[in-house]
Amino acid sequence: MSCLHLRSASTTLFERLHRTIVDLSSGFRPFTQRARPTLSDRIAVLRQTFRQLTFHLRRG
Repeated sequence: MSCLHLRSASTTLFERLHRTIVDLSSGFRPFTQRARPTLSDRIAVLRQTFRQLTFHLRRG
């Protein structure tokens, strides 16, 4: 009987942890969705800068 009780307690703990993680991740999702385009823009700028530098190095 005690084995079944421990299993149900651990299941309850897991479900509570899972709900907490889901709540936290849904709270952070808007931040990550806004950050993704900004990061893509910065990567595009870095690529363009790198292309310009390599062009100048090859020319000179």
